[in-house]
Amino acid sequence: MPVVNQSNEVRHLPDSCVENAQKVLVVDDSLSALQLLSALLGKQYTLSFAQTISDAKRQVEIHTPDIILLDVMLDKEYGYELLSYLKSNPYTRTTPVIMVSSMDQSIYKKKAFELGCVDYITKPYDVIELILRIKAQLGIARKLLDTIQLASQDALTGLANRRRYDELFAAEWQLCLQYKQSLSLMVLDIDYFKLFNDRYGHAAGDKCLKKIGSALKGMGGRKYDLVARYGGEEFVILLPECSPDGLISKSQDVLNAVRGLRIQHEDSKATSFVTVSIGGATAYPCSALDPIELFSTADEALYRVKSNTKNGCDVENVIGETAGKSNQSLRNLPIENFNGQHT
Repeated sequence: MPVVNQSNEVRHLPDSCVENAQKVLVVDDSLSALQLLSALLGKQYTLSFAQTISDAKRQVEIHTPDIILLDVMLDKEYGYELLSYLKSNPYTRTTPVIMVSSMDQSIYKKKAFELGCVDYITKPYDVIELILRIKAQLGIARKLLDTIQLASQDALTGLANRRRYDELFAAEWQLCLQYKQSLSLMVLDIDYFKLFNDRYGHAAGDKCLKKIGSALKGMGGRKYDLVARYGGEEFVILLPECSPDGLISKSQDVLNAVRGLRIQHEDSKATSFVTVSIGGATAYPCSALDPIELFSTADEALYRVKSNTKNGCDVENVIGETAGKSNQSLRNLPIENFNGQHT
């Protein structure tokens, strides 16, 4: 992977992509230190490298490392800035960060631990100690992640739950506000679900919810798209950096995916199979716009569909000003809808 040194000359460290290996991001402004760690860890882990905070942020978005080795001093920058960023981001706050430094004074260690690092290793490295500490922190992180996933997961469908949705919605709103990007939301409700439960029983109702959840989850999408069970027979799909046209396309995909399940529903007044109604909206976050307005607008659109024909969607709703919107993806990823079409 290319590493840019202080003179902006692009150099290459040996490739390190071990199949099914855990991913380590090494952040250090010293090329010799990066080469050393590449030699020490490259056979056990998939490595990526960064020499600046901005590059490290990009690497985190692209590679989602399992652990990060971060030098305290990065040329004219302090690694503490990146550490603080990582621990304030809901996507990376549980990623273990081991600080490394030639400075052994307690003042540096104290600040690092206060900001959330899990370990502090001084240079020069003791090779065995370094490897053992990395393995130990990866094991702890795995157990913590399992616990968090259980708390953030809907027990019936396996999708994200309301708590996780609320957390990520707040984070995505702030990101889209900061980088002048759009944020789209769909709210889905199963049509005549009470009648379905009354006729077929609650066990069949649970099975129906699981099938729809699996269908939504199996539609693919981008790394940061979120499908969650909001409660009862209601689901939400959060789509960062998705345009109004992309939302229209995606909503049709969802309608067709549920129809394609062909779950029998003889008491439905829409068709003889289970269907959903969808309300949606696209927001362009700004300081004058309350985040709750996005959900409210999508929910009101859902109500209109439910009050009319059901088995359809109303997603052509835009709030906020599009003026000043950036065309640059804040994640360095293509802005696509679920069909892979640029929006």
